[in-house]
Amino acid sequence: MIEIRPASSSDVEALYGVKSQKTLKAKAIYKDNELAALAGLIIDPVNCTAFCNIRDRQSQNKITIWRHAREIIRELARSTPAPIYAGADPGLQSAGGFLERLGFELVGCDGEIDIYLLDKSTLLNPVV
Repeated sequence: MIEIRPASSSDVEALYGVKSQKTLKAKAIYKDNELAALAGLIIDPVNCTAFCNIRDRQSQNKITIWRHAREIIRELARSTPAPIYAGADPGLQSAGGFLERLGFELVGCDGEIDIYLLDKSTLLNPVV
């Protein structure tokens, strides 16, 4: 069973092994009472960065978790006036496509990482 709840500092520490030094607006995705992923926004005074991090041992549930992460990011983006960027993980072949389905557009590259910007007009449309 999937449960979504606001992410706590202990959720962040459980997933990353350290406490976050940044301000996050995020939700935790639990599968069968185990932390499966975090998804949300890193808040910065000028812009925000969308993120989704799925635990390796949840790989068999990845599609279901990504669907929830997609809705979390879209929900949080609707209430955030700042521009929202995301970097496509170069180790995940499908990362760029996932960001594009969220409404992000490729705007450049920073070394090996493709940088995307959210077209907020897409937040009015249902996700395909």
